[in-house]
Amino acid sequence: MTTWFPVSFACPACGTTMEASEIGSTNVVGRDSDLMPHTAGMHAALLAVAACRCGYADYVGRMRETRLTPAQKHAFLESERPEIADAPPAHRRFELAERTRSILGDGSRALGDLLLHASWCLRLEGVADAALEAGYRSRALAHFSRALADVDMPRENRRATLYLVGELSRLLGRFDDALRAFDPVLADDATDADLRRLAEAVRARAEARDAKLYSVADLMP
Repeated sequence: MTTWFPVSFACPACGTTMEASEIGSTNVVGRDSDLMPHTAGMHAALLAVAACRCGYADYVGRMRETRLTPAQKHAFLESERPEIADAPPAHRRFELAERTRSILGDGSRALGDLLLHASWCLRLEGVADAALEAGYRSRALAHFSRALADVDMPRENRRATLYLVGELSRLLGRFDDALRAFDPVLADDATDADLRRLAEAVRARAEARDAKLYSVADLMP
C-alpha cells in the first residue's frame, strides 16, 4: 500500500509556495513488460512529481531540497515556458519535469526515465491517447539510445537500458531495432536471471511482430 504525507515548500525557480504530497512508502505486486510496477492502492507515480505554474517540475522530495544557482534560475526563467493548468495531470507533470531537468543539465538516462513514467501515467489515469503515449515512448527511447553512448555507464545500468530500448522499440512497432537491443542483454553472462527470462519472453514477441503491452505475469507464468 502506498502512503504519503502533505508538504509545503517554495518553488526553486520562482519562489511560489507550493502544496504537494510526498511518498512515504509503497509496494510492488507485479510489473508490466515496460517495467511499470503494479502497486496496491494509489500508484506512487501519480503523486511523485509536483509542478509550479511557472513550469518548474520535479520529484517532490528533490524539488523541496533544490537550491538553484543564480545562473540556473536565470536559464530556467528566461527559457520559453509552456502554459500550465492549475492542476496538470501526472503524465503532464512528468513531461514538465523532463523539460526542467533538461534545462538543468541532467543526463539522457534520467530524462528518459521521466518520459517513460509519463507514458505509465497515461494508463494509470485511464487516458486513451495512443498518439500521446507513442510520443512519450519515442522521446524516452531517444534519450535511452543516447545514454548508451556513455562508455562509462555501469554494466548493470547498460543492460537495463538496453532492455528498455528493446521494449520501447517493440511497443512502437520497430521490431528489428527491438531484436538488436535485446540480443546483447541475452549475450551478457552477468545478466540477472529475472531480466534474462523477461528479455527472452519479450524478444519472442518482437520476433512475432507483436507490439502489445503485457504484464510480466502473463509473459512468465
